Amino acid sequence: MAGVNPMGDRAEQLRLIAGVRWRIFVNSLRPRRAKADLAARMVSGGSIAIGVLVAGLAMAIGGWAALHQGRPGILAGELWFVFILWQLLPIFVLGFGAQADLGILLRFPVSYSTFALLALAYGLLDPVAIAALYWLVMILAGIGIAAPGELLWAIPALGVFAGVNLVLSRAVFAWLDRWLAQRRTREILGVVFFLLIMSSQFIQPLARRWGKQAVLTIERLAPAGSVFPPGLAASTIEAARYGQNGRALFAMGALAGFGLALAWVLGIRLRAQYRGENLGEAKRPQGPAAHSTPYEGWKMAGLAPAVAALLEKDVRYFLRNTAQYFGLAVPLILVFVFGLRTGGSLGFHAMPLAGSSFFFPAAVAYCMLAVLLPAYNVLGFDGPGVAMLFAAPIRFRDVFVAKNLFYALLIALEVVAVFVCVSLVHARPDPAIAAVTLAAVLFALPLNFVAGNLVSLHFPRRLQFGTMRRQKGSGMAMLISAAVQFSIFAICAGVYFLARWAGRIWLAGAILLALAVIGYTVYRRALEVTSAIAENHREALMSELCHQAQ
Repeated sequence: MAGVNPMGDRAEQLRLIAGVRWRIFVNSLRPRRAKADLAARMVSGGSIAIGVLVAGLAMAIGGWAALHQGRPGILAGELWFVFILWQLLPIFVLGFGAQADLGILLRFPVSYSTFALLALAYGLLDPVAIAALYWLVMILAGIGIAAPGELLWAIPALGVFAGVNLVLSRAVFAWLDRWLAQRRTREILGVVFFLLIMSSQFIQPLARRWGKQAVLTIERLAPAGSVFPPGLAASTIEAARYGQNGRALFAMGALAGFGLALAWVLGIRLRAQYRGENLGEAKRPQGPAAHSTPYEGWKMAGLAPAVAALLEKDVRYFLRNTAQYFGLAVPLILVFVFGLRTGGSLGFHAMPLAGSSFFFPAAVAYCMLAVLLPAYNVLGFDGPGVAMLFAAPIRFRDVFVAKNLFYALLIALEVVAVFVCVSLVHARPDPAIAAVTLAAVLFALPLNFVAGNLVSLHFPRRLQFGTMRRQKGSGMAMLISAAVQFSIFAICAGVYFLARWAGRIWLAGAILLALAVIGYTVYRRALEVTSAIAENHREALMSELCHQAQ
């Protein structure tokens, strides 16, 4: 900030900024919906927390066994596990990019050293980092129980190892932010990450065919792993265990060298950000000819002009948002992969599901879960454009009709693609089962749209258009979505098994079609109240969707 000098020392700056961020968090919880959203996140994160705690106990047992039984390979394996999860899980599972924009910190008159420390602190607040640190503490506890004297070396070794992981993760995110700032590099990296994620699905069939050769290759390459941070940290503790202090110091120094090199790489990006680097994409200049002729929107039979225009807008949003392409492609590729595993044309070992009539309904259900999840935040990509929707001479129900129609078209395309995919790699679905599945889809769509429209009005979240970074969604929306999907699945399964018990599969289709008619009636009546709800929540919608996403 030009003309503003940093105030106070580093500790004072950190304290003041932490206080400001805390007050922002507390104030954000004033609305009732914010409290409900926080409670939903706590509920949904409870099972994950239990898994992390149980894994920590296993880590402690492994650390104890590594020293008590003289098996250093266990310790190295645990550290590799922590290293891989710390670095890859936030990228491949939770999304691309850092959790927060570090440019927000530049609003405060901070020095560069304080800015760098705050950037590292953001990394420590990542849930994956918290879990990894807990696991390292549990490994340390196991080592302390087995050999208390080794804590003199284990504490600094694991401490430096944690620092290396933290700096590496921040460096990866910082450079990803730089590369993902441009559309072309964003699309290239998106395809690369997408292929890496999908290739992991082929591990099991490939392991069945070349598993023994792979194990021998890994055993021959295992010594090379000692030159990487997990191997160096394990080597430090192992060497100290046998009194080889020189070797322990060398491994510790190499580990610290890794950290310094990564800190230098991270520093390049942090200094650029601190100096005010703008990663935004410049708008392409348009000549006067671009507006010489008026554009006529789509005209669709049976749709009001306003609905047709809104549907065209959503389709064009989708065509320009490459991140959504992957959301549609992933379920189809997974259906293809699991179809091969259940006795496909490539001859992989068949699973118990092979020949089952449930494969097509299960594939359709999985695709609907993936495609309909954004339907619980349909206004997210509109962002500040929601102000234009309120200003336009349209009813807000028309907005939801267009968005629901768009997702219905996506579901129709996915169902057709799943049918073709299942027919190619598994077996042609039984006509009766396919008809029941389509009836279940018709029953599920209006219920999802009713719940999604109401959740979108009460718990909206702004999404960054055209980006592949991790974006914070509403915890309440995810919780309600899971409850609705589970209820629909339970009803469909109950109807199917009841009809199968009666020996009349067609009865399931008839019942589901009748329920679909009831659901469509409920959907039409719910649409009538969306305009009133939108008007009553106008300020909350504008506040949540029009502010700059952070």
